[in-house]
Amino acid sequence: MAASMNDVLNTGKLVFERSSFKNEKENHKMTILNQYFNHTVQLLLPGTEDLPADMDTLLIQEASFLVREVPLSFFLNEEFIEGFVKSGLMQALSVGTCVDNENCIALLPTGVLLLSVCTDTYQDIGLEGRPSEWPNKHVIEIDLTDKNFRSGNKLHARTKSCFNERWTLKWDFLVNWTPKDPKICSTSIQNYFKHQNIVCNRLKFTKHVQKHKQLMVPTFCPDSFECSGKQIMQSGDCGERPCDQYEVFEWLGACALGVEMTGNGVGDYISNYTCPSPNTTVPAAVCASYSSMFSSHTIQLLMEKLRDFMQTKDQRWCSVTVHGFMDAPVAWRRDHGFHSNGDNLYTFVLFQNGDYWQIRALGPQDNCV
Repeated sequence: MAASMNDVLNTGKLVFERSSFKNEKENHKMTILNQYFNHTVQLLLPGTEDLPADMDTLLIQEASFLVREVPLSFFLNEEFIEGFVKSGLMQALSVGTCVDNENCIALLPTGVLLLSVCTDTYQDIGLEGRPSEWPNKHVIEIDLTDKNFRSGNKLHARTKSCFNERWTLKWDFLVNWTPKDPKICSTSIQNYFKHQNIVCNRLKFTKHVQKHKQLMVPTFCPDSFECSGKQIMQSGDCGERPCDQYEVFEWLGACALGVEMTGNGVGDYISNYTCPSPNTTVPAAVCASYSSMFSSHTIQLLMEKLRDFMQTKDQRWCSVTVHGFMDAPVAWRRDHGFHSNGDNLYTFVLFQNGDYWQIRALGPQDNCV
């Protein structure tokens, strides 16, 4: 018997939404822009032999860096705040820190320096915060863009004193900066760190492309989730219900993992997963995966390129999946924890008529509302 999502112990949540890019509320933008720390981007284009060059270039050229041994007081420097935090989308995420039981640091693109700290640390450092939505953790948020947070201000002085005297640890960070001025190069942040005698190297980038021939794909359409319990009789239709959003989501995951799908339910011991039915076969498809640190701005540009591609190439549908960092202390502006899996990812299935499916996967205790 082929495995399915119903056979697996539920260790997380799936949040589904169907909408249109023509919707004035633009919920898709909120999903993309409010997910700050993106680790892996996966694309699947059925019916296409090669990934469009402009999309490949966009992801490859993302300028993210690994910086070593940065004191927290560095982020309080007015030169840094004016030159990068207020002049673009600056983000940083501490490396090698376990969000459930260790102190984690993040600089959000909103200009907030977020400290997700254990209770004992919170009691020692003397900065005001709030209890986290996760046990034994507190969250301290410092708005670096606040006009009152500047040198000489009491809050600025107290925060700087805390970082210089009580919490003097140095941290490794992943950083990414998108300048507001398109004439300024995003690699300027690397030059700035090096000028401050801080080691800053380009983050390792990985890319994996799978090209498929005669790929079996599920049969579905924008309103398949509404029809999943009905018999659909159309020209050339066998009478079976179309695949619903969860079957499609599972299949996309199998494609990303490179699972062999024979279509007959017969396989080896490792996997006997089959493509959901009904299905069809496309002559070619390309599945590409990129891993680094990607800004929300880059993901938004990628979505726009995908929509243009679908119109020019008569593409019926395509998908993009974005994985967040599992140990990021925040996901969709809410406290995030690892617990059993650390999931914080989303998938968009884009249709040629401008509709889309959006599926978000979260850990069992996370909340994205």
